[in-house]
Amino acid sequence: MTVKEKSRGVDHFVLKHIVTAVFLCTLALTFVFGAQTKPPATFADYGQWERLSWAGRSGGISPDGQWLAYGINRSNGNNELRVTKLADGTTKVVAFGTRPAFSSDSMWIVYSIGRSDAEQEKLRDEKKPVHNKLGLLNLTTGEMSTLDGIESFAF
Repeated sequence: MTVKEKSRGVDHFVLKHIVTAVFLCTLALTFVFGAQTKPPATFADYGQWERLSWAGRSGGISPDGQWLAYGINRSNGNNELRVTKLADGTTKVVAFGTRPAFSSDSMWIVYSIGRSDAEQEKLRDEKKPVHNKLGLLNLTTGEMSTLDGIESFAF
């Protein structure tokens, strides 16, 4: 092999590595910039973020240990109370439900039902009082009832 053939082989070797390096850099940049195409979170997206909350003094686990009551609080104020049967995971959801209380025999749960921020503001603008409702859930049958004009409740 002559000196000329060696230098040509080295040039080819270097050129091959340069082309490979450029290809890999281009590929890496494609992935980096391709991952940047998602738009940033909007105000509406933040409103959907959820936080698990303690259900209150009488919520939590029912006296017989079969039910769990807990709150889901969202940044946009659309909170809810969830009552879950632990044996099979079935869940009843109550929009704006708070302050749950189980009966001592674990057959009932009672809770306060609030209103959305928009509904509360509308009532205030109309100079009407903002009253919560009372919710009653029969844990045996799953039947839900609501009552208006209740100021307080307890089992």
